[in-house]
Amino acid sequence: MRAADVALLDQGSGPDVLTYAVPQELQDTVVIGSPVQVTVARRSMMGYVIALRTLQEDDPLIERLVVLAKAPDDAVCLTESDLDLARWMADRWMCHLGHAIGALRPPAQTPAVRRTLRLTEAGSAIDSPIAGRMNASCRELIRLLQKHGGQIGLSSAKTVLKDRLGRAVKALSDAGLIVSEEAYRGAAVQPRIAAGVRRVMGEQTAVLTPIQSKAMAALPVDGGIMPIADVCREAGVSRSVLDGLIRRGVLVRSDVTIDRNPLTSQRIEDAAPNLTPEQSEALRIIRAESDRRPDQRRPVLVHGVTASGKTEIYLEVIRQTRSAGRSAIVLVPEIALAAQVVDVITRRYGADVAVLHSRLGAGERHDSWQRVADGRCRIVVGARSAVFAPVRNLGLIVIDEEHEAAYKQEVEPRYHAREVAEEIARRANAVVVLGSATPSLETFHRALTGGLRHVRLAGRATGIQPPTVEIVDMRAVFRTAPSLFSEPLLGAIRERLEAREQVVLFLNRRGFARFVLCRDCGFTPQCPNCAVALVLHTTVGDLRCHHCGYSEAARPDCPECKGTRLRAFGVGTEKLESQIAELLPEARILRMDRDTTSRKGAHTRIIRAVRAGEADILLGTQMVAKGLDFPRVTLVGVISADVGLHVPDFRAAERSYQILTQVAGRAGRSQLPGRVIIQTFTPEHYAVQSAARQDYDAFYAKESAMRAELGYPPYATLINVLAADENPEAAEEAAVAFADAFRAIASDDCRILGPCPAPLVRLHGRYRWHSVIRSPQGPTARLHVRAAMGSLSRTVRERLTVDVDPVNMA
Repeated sequence: MRAADVALLDQGSGPDVLTYAVPQELQDTVVIGSPVQVTVARRSMMGYVIALRTLQEDDPLIERLVVLAKAPDDAVCLTESDLDLARWMADRWMCHLGHAIGALRPPAQTPAVRRTLRLTEAGSAIDSPIAGRMNASCRELIRLLQKHGGQIGLSSAKTVLKDRLGRAVKALSDAGLIVSEEAYRGAAVQPRIAAGVRRVMGEQTAVLTPIQSKAMAALPVDGGIMPIADVCREAGVSRSVLDGLIRRGVLVRSDVTIDRNPLTSQRIEDAAPNLTPEQSEALRIIRAESDRRPDQRRPVLVHGVTASGKTEIYLEVIRQTRSAGRSAIVLVPEIALAAQVVDVITRRYGADVAVLHSRLGAGERHDSWQRVADGRCRIVVGARSAVFAPVRNLGLIVIDEEHEAAYKQEVEPRYHAREVAEEIARRANAVVVLGSATPSLETFHRALTGGLRHVRLAGRATGIQPPTVEIVDMRAVFRTAPSLFSEPLLGAIRERLEAREQVVLFLNRRGFARFVLCRDCGFTPQCPNCAVALVLHTTVGDLRCHHCGYSEAARPDCPECKGTRLRAFGVGTEKLESQIAELLPEARILRMDRDTTSRKGAHTRIIRAVRAGEADILLGTQMVAKGLDFPRVTLVGVISADVGLHVPDFRAAERSYQILTQVAGRAGRSQLPGRVIIQTFTPEHYAVQSAARQDYDAFYAKESAMRAELGYPPYATLINVLAADENPEAAEEAAVAFADAFRAIASDDCRILGPCPAPLVRLHGRYRWHSVIRSPQGPTARLHVRAAMGSLSRTVRERLTVDVDPVNMA
């Protein structure tokens, strides 16, 4: 008998892999990498075959095996190379193999599941006296099933019974009167099909009217199919004209698959600027690495100040890669950055570019992935998950702004795209190029110790001088006249407006106010799901949680004491926008944060509006700090450099230095001189001082010495083990159980700190405790964590999550 080991895509805390019998009719089609449909505890699940074996007739396992089923026809098969990569990821980040496999699958390829309720034989035979002894919800569900012929979709039943459905289903299932069933209906996203027409090939004898000839001229001469809507638009004719040609036998109807491509309107510009000596040297080093033997090749860190021309280096390396017949992946950390990078690369390489990120529609992502898989596009630009794009003959992976935390996934599998890229490149014999003006300490440490090739770009590519940077001590400002704007900053803004130049204002906190306080009783509205205060958003008149999304209407009175002395404290981008509009009513202001960019294409519209001169001031969160290139921006104002500097995270200083350096680089990028004003209550902090001087080496020396002394990365591996449960005692007990198990088996060089309440003690309705493991040997630490987890009960394991090399300790 043939049996298949199947990695389940969504198995929670259960086993990664289960074994199923392969039915006779699937023996020839089920291979390693095949998607299959299986049953686990009466639930249908998708999984992938990772191994096949033959069982002897007397094998006792045969009697316990459940038979697997064929997956939907449009489910994508994986190669053995894909499965090997998934195994590596599962080991490196201690996640379920099925979750790692899920990361490799095409976007929107999770099949849609239809869940139904069906009367059993006993339920179909139920009579009125028995039904009369049921509660009202059960009777209503039975009548509903009988009305629909004994079976109904779960969603349809829920519209009738609403919140009562769950209890009714459980009661009737326990009584054996109904069963719940699940079935897959194919992928959630299907190809987009449209009505099309094509020429009838051969000699045409029909005499056409001028308007019919115009319609025919718009069609491909080789008989290719063209959507009817496109023919009408290009030829300027109505559909009735095409209908007439079809009746005359000149055209024939034929369905056509529409390619949902967000880049169809991009134009191509071939011109490339001359490279500076520093850029040419960087390219020489990258070429030298690509020529080395695969086992000797190292990633290349392009460490260049802002505006040093890193993007032009990427473009030239991509050109060389394409010329060699190979493909390239370009990763960017933010969707806002992707819009500008995609624009630049597409202007150079046109239809050979595909874009992949979560802000695209599901159909657009699906079709972009398909164009790459088919070999129609050899350049992929996208966010973190684009590293898994199925490019053919991969030759290059570029990771722009490699230091960004966005490259680390916060949900399982908690992979880091930089490490995945290096592993994929190693397997594909490709080159990895990392780019940043402010490399992460881990990356720069690797460069200093020989793990990377390091190339420095010390000057701006245009030869323009960097902006002047001024630090304003807000302690002195607040002693005289408390204000968001110091006199130097407000005066500089006015000067730029008079000169018709542009300004960027940066504040890394959205909303209007951090919290609302009743000054009569001290009440502050809190999120019911998370242990945080609600943030006031005046543009929509509500209070929001920035962690779980909960919102409630902002009230004019206190819900506790009914007093009206409510006051909003703190400041966010909404309040900043309001105040600058009051001070400078003539200024045209655009705001870029998560609230203003939630709609599809909003990032691109804002960027293009600023570039077109339709705004005087662009203000926002970290979206305005990175990658943007506006020639007329001559002033950058940092409203508060202290936001993020004093949070309980060992990376706080590094992130503050990086964001300040990045935002300062937005000023003076063309012929107009730039100026940067940083407002802060801690002007003496080394992160602020180093950023003002654009002195990465000084910052690294100070920060790395502290990390070495305290035993933090890059000198140690951290693993964060989080226990979470709706019951606070259960969360604490799970955290203590893990810590006790770990201490019992860990070696001396693996230290565990905690357990203790997490910085965000309650999130999404769950109480949270965590332990942090610190070790100079990452593999050893992971081995001990696995052993400790394996010694715990399943109930305890269900409450635990493991994050290897965490970037968010909250």
